[in-house]
Amino acid sequence: KVVNRSNSSFFLKALGTVIICFLLSITTSAQSNRQDPEDFGTNIALLFIKTGETVVYQDPYFELLDLGDYLLIPVNRLASQLDLGVSYQRSEDKIVLTNNLTQKQAEIYLEDKIYRIDGQSLVSNQSPLFLARDFYVSIPFLEFFLEADINWDFRFQALTINVKEGLFKDRSTTMGPEKSAPGTSTESPPQKGPPFALSSIRYKFGLEHREEEECPETLDGFFKLRLDGYAGEWAVSAAGIADYDFYDHSLTPDLPLLRAKYHKDDELIIIGNAELDLEKTIGKKELWGVHYMTPDYQDQNKLIAYTDVSGVAATGDQVLLYVNDRLWQTAQPNPDGNYLFANVPLKVNRVNQIRVVIQTADGETSETTQAVAASPRIMKQAGNELLVASGLYKQKELDEWQGAMVGYRQKIALSENTTYNQETTIFVPYNQYPDQGYIGSDTGVAFRLNKNLICTLDWLIGGEVQTDVKTGFESSLLYCLEKGYFEGIISYLPATVTQGVDSRPGQGVTILSEHELTSDLTFNTKGYTTKSTPESHPWTLDGANLMLTKRFGKHSQNSLAGG
Repeated sequence: KVVNRSNSSFFLKALGTVIICFLLSITTSAQSNRQDPEDFGTNIALLFIKTGETVVYQDPYFELLDLGDYLLIPVNRLASQLDLGVSYQRSEDKIVLTNNLTQKQAEIYLEDKIYRIDGQSLVSNQSPLFLARDFYVSIPFLEFFLEADINWDFRFQALTINVKEGLFKDRSTTMGPEKSAPGTSTESPPQKGPPFALSSIRYKFGLEHREEEECPETLDGFFKLRLDGYAGEWAVSAAGIADYDFYDHSLTPDLPLLRAKYHKDDELIIIGNAELDLEKTIGKKELWGVHYMTPDYQDQNKLIAYTDVSGVAATGDQVLLYVNDRLWQTAQPNPDGNYLFANVPLKVNRVNQIRVVIQTADGETSETTQAVAASPRIMKQAGNELLVASGLYKQKELDEWQGAMVGYRQKIALSENTTYNQETTIFVPYNQYPDQGYIGSDTGVAFRLNKNLICTLDWLIGGEVQTDVKTGFESSLLYCLEKGYFEGIISYLPATVTQGVDSRPGQGVTILSEHELTSDLTFNTKGYTTKSTPESHPWTLDGANLMLTKRFGKHSQNSLAGG
């Protein structure tokens, strides 16, 4: 069909203008600043602030940011009810928070996406964000900083923050939906709604007209829609995109997101679109299938390790926890006389000094100190992580699915000083090799031998399932210091193994070291000698690297390297 473009051009432009003006008139406050289905758009939620079992404040129109896999909370809005100091330092693009109850101070670097509490960095993939004059931060950061319990109930769209009584501001100086004094309001039980409901609808559409020399005139329209709701105990999300060419009369629809998520009792089940990270085998991928994880959050970051610190104290005692001579947290024992500091961050590849100070009601003080070598391979005591996934996979930047996979990962703390890990993936990259399937497996154990030494042993399997599967190994010995470390690594990895395991082929020895010469000057060394395994084409690679790093401030540095 031939279209008379000159006759229809004015009509189409006018139609586009009318549509855009109509939308602007009715959606001035709509969430239309999205760039893709996972883009930013605040949700209205019910906020409860509690001290113990008493609700001291509630807001039925509290806005938070739902980014699919996690939530971000506007901390400056909480400061109207909690005794917090909030300031923004424009020159450094950072937010400074002060907890006036515990005197903790936090720095949030927006550009660098870094959280710091009392000078210690918290590595997180839930980056802070400045949006519409609000400062959004992650729930794990808020729990550390406020020393609070935070719970999100997606079924009722309710956020509950349970804080210490002294952190809540005097009711006579605050304004909010609740006018009663603390202690007189109790949380009413949530009302059950229908088995299915929509909690948010976000959309965006527009027109684009182009006239360029030596190029045909174009008029394209697009429409984006994002729906979020729940069905029973499942959170349901869907996003669609439709592009329309007015001249060619062609419609291109796409469904980039269709997901059902169950998130309860420390379990996470996702059916549909999910993000997968099996770092030892297939790596980070987008998944369309089934994804199961318990606990619901598993941090695979190699820059930080965690431990729990517990003990016994008398009722009324004050317990202070110091990590590497910095006050990390304070607590009081429960009625049974026990105290617990959970998920205390430690410096990896270092000996960490953990000091517990107990101050009694009559003014007496006692303290205990423990030195702990930290590695991300060593889980905290009683830790148990499981991830199982199956479905189609692809790199995030690709449009088409690359293949099909099934895999799992498990880490178990056998004791305070021993951790077992196992990760196995079988995948078929049907786009490139439709008749071939590959397996990758890493079975390992990590031992903390004493306050300085950590040893790891890994047995690796990889290759094409039907034709050639081989095995290899890797072992390391880490000696930690308070200001550095030495590490030796021995490996034997045939090239066939690396078809399923994310590692470099070859056999050899690597020696690493790091030393903090001063607080802002670090010296790193690396020496290695490697060669091919017997079944491969012969090759050798030997060398050494030296690097001197000078830090300027908290986030700037220069390095001088040679090798």
